[in-house]
Amino acid sequence: MLRDVRQRVTVHLIGLNHGYQLRGSSEMDWAAFDAYLFHFCRVEKTDLVAEEMSEEGLRLFRDEGATGSVPRDVAMRLGVRHLFCDPDSVERTRLGIPSGKEGWAARERRWWQKLREVNFTRCAFVLGAQHVDRFATLLASEGIDARTESKNWEFP
Repeated sequence: MLRDVRQRVTVHLIGLNHGYQLRGSSEMDWAAFDAYLFHFCRVEKTDLVAEEMSEEGLRLFRDEGATGSVPRDVAMRLGVRHLFCDPDSVERTRLGIPSGKEGWAARERRWWQKLREVNFTRCAFVLGAQHVDRFATLLASEGIDARTESKNWEFP
């Protein structure tokens, strides 16, 4: 059962290159993003850290050195809920979501559905930079206070 969260929640969107999102990534300074996200969530008093990722997705990035999810680790240290929102390959097949860009809109709708399944007031949502504007538009169309904190976060 999906709950009605309109008008009562804020979703802060933090777009980035997924390498920052992956603890242990050899391509990006994930530790800098960890520090940024931890500070951001404390200041904004988020009670949910959600992300465009799945357990299957983390496994696919192991070849690049990924050992875990920065957003999940931040949520754990803050003692708040964490949510993987991206459907894995089994769920994508079940839902009929095509691969590639043609499946983006359906995936983004699924992220929104997953957010509606949990109780929260303030969410930090970490997602690929290419999805920020589209997901912000979707959330706004649902009456959600969607705030773009970063379209493409990078270590200064």
